[in-house]
Amino acid sequence: MDSEMLSRELSKLHTADGSIQGIESSTGSLIVHFLDCKETEWIISFKDVIAFQSIGAENEDLAAVEIVDKDDFLEQVKSADSEEDLNDMQCALFRSAWSNTPLLKVIASSCEVSKKENGA
Repeated sequence: MDSEMLSRELSKLHTADGSIQGIESSTGSLIVHFLDCKETEWIISFKDVIAFQSIGAENEDLAAVEIVDKDDFLEQVKSADSEEDLNDMQCALFRSAWSNTPLLKVIASSCEVSKKENGA
């Protein structure tokens, strides 16, 4: 796995003053609908998702997205799932503009970021 994949893809976004408009999950994947401060809509497609945690993430202003290798939620998931090798997994933290608290945490191996096409 390319350990820089999440960082490289998510760096395409200008997250400050943006917001998560919606979250769709299915087995192994998570799609985040993101609206940046210039009203551009983005689709963030996380792949090989092991777990995610959302605490009031939708329609809240964001400060930043951060990729971490160490996080309490990541450690909790690693200890609960002893059958899979999760050492290469990373956690994407979408932080609140107001409290800097993570509103959305996604544990995944990779993601793709793309602008939403008109009419899509």
